[in-house]
Amino acid sequence: MSMYYVNPRNENHEIFAGWDQPLNTYFAHVIDKTKIEYCDDGRDLLWIGCVLNEIQDVQQIVTALRPYMDYDEDELIRTLQRDAKA
Repeated sequence: MSMYYVNPRNENHEIFAGWDQPLNTYFAHVIDKTKIEYCDDGRDLLWIGCVLNEIQDVQQIVTALRPYMDYDEDELIRTLQRDAKA
């Protein structure tokens, strides 16, 4: 499994993306850091790639993260594709 921190546009967000080998899926998670407790409503702004074979196209991750990230999309695609092939 790989997981990378992705630079957010908003300083109150944390973004993670990666490849989950056991689930055979790319994943992305955007968290609102102003919601401190794990179960706070609205804490998870985006959470995809949580079930078996959910996301096979890395472009879906980039598209979903685009409104939140300040990061080179091509670099993220290359990195995640490399991890999925490893």
